[in-house]
Amino acid sequence: MVFLLKIDSLCFNGDYVDRGAWGLETFLLLLAWKVFMPHRVFLLRGNHESKYCTSVYGFEKEVLTKYGDKAFLLPHQRDQKGRRRIVDCVSTPSPSRYLLVLWRNYLKLEDPSMTLGLSPNKERGIGLLWGPDCTEDFLKKFNLKLIIRSHEGPDAREKRSGFGGMDVGYTIDHVVESGKLITVFSAPDYPQFQATEERFKNKGAYIVLEPPNFDNPNFYSFEAITPRPQVNPYYDYVDVIDSDEELDLVAMVTTTPDDEAVLVE
Repeated sequence: MVFLLKIDSLCFNGDYVDRGAWGLETFLLLLAWKVFMPHRVFLLRGNHESKYCTSVYGFEKEVLTKYGDKAFLLPHQRDQKGRRRIVDCVSTPSPSRYLLVLWRNYLKLEDPSMTLGLSPNKERGIGLLWGPDCTEDFLKKFNLKLIIRSHEGPDAREKRSGFGGMDVGYTIDHVVESGKLITVFSAPDYPQFQATEERFKNKGAYIVLEPPNFDNPNFYSFEAITPRPQVNPYYDYVDVIDSDEELDLVAMVTTTPDDEAVLVE
């Protein structure tokens, strides 16, 4: 924990669970860091932090296997003077109509492309690809120099033409007048379970930004610890391919019937 105190802030790009055997432990560790340093640890939500993905790619089964279908009760606590204390609980936020419109219209932008403009994302079966001109427009509009995103592992990048592989854990995808678009992927030797004996044996990576040149990041790659413990997968990795074709957008957010009507208009 000492190293955390030496870091100004930590930002994680989502997709903490699924397609592995230790998603629960990983997520709980990140939550512990967030509680320990709430203003310095930032946990962004990926598409796998959703009801649909966790039910298909293993996290739901992992939680039920490790904890079972149980309910836990947090009783009232008393301090040393006998005064009753109630621990605040975090309620599930109800998304606004504006958030749902954003989810419908803008979060369909799945992956970068070398083709100008927007085009259908045929590999994933859902969403759109955006070209370097879109990256330039976004950077210029918001006066930015750098975009760091994730979402694509070595298996996804293998299917993409015009881009380098995710062998070292990161790629520089767009270099435009206003700045750069970078993809970083921090899971080495991914995916953990594969239907074939061939593995990508990719490195994972993380990025360090330092002042004053935040737009010139430092990249650090690392390998998976071997040998890995022998564990069973929590999803059918043979038949469940890396595709979002049946992605349920409504399941990605907590909605009310009225909000869902906005989502599907």
